[in-house]
Amino acid sequence: MGNHTIGGVSTIEDAHHGGKMNENDVRIAELVHTRLPDLVLFAKQWKQTSAEDVVQEAFLQLMKQKVLPDNPMAWLYTTVRNLSNNELRSQTRRKKRELAVQESKGLFDVPESDQKEDIDQMIRTLESLDLEYREIIVAKIWGGLTFEEIAAMTGSSRSGVHRKYQEGIRILGERIK
Repeated sequence: MGNHTIGGVSTIEDAHHGGKMNENDVRIAELVHTRLPDLVLFAKQWKQTSAEDVVQEAFLQLMKQKVLPDNPMAWLYTTVRNLSNNELRSQTRRKKRELAVQESKGLFDVPESDQKEDIDQMIRTLESLDLEYREIIVAKIWGGLTFEEIAAMTGSSRSGVHRKYQEGIRILGERIK
């Protein structure tokens, strides 16, 4: 097996000869040396994640434990699974946000029509709203999100989002008149 480095420990020999490592450090170095490839293979099940990065993060978290778990391998597998799932969810959310941004870039494009002037005025009015109102209105009307989803997105309460939506619609109505 080749040399593997996690947290500055590259081999069991380094751990034993360095003289600075405690028993936990030696056990972790042995796990790195003997089980790293197995954990990387396990992490590769989550195709969207960087298996090596996830496994390295799991070992780093193990090194931060004041007391090693009774079964460090089971702990590592659980941690790799949790980190991989977290990364996958994060990437999924990121892709959804990027897709929404791509789709919204054309959101205010105006088709050629006899009503172009009216549509341009409505767009300018919507763009004149403060961002806190505009993002809620766009997310609700064009994004089809619920008030609960918008609240989660903005870090606000559902009732607060609903109030801002109503206020934003009211402001739009006044400005359009």
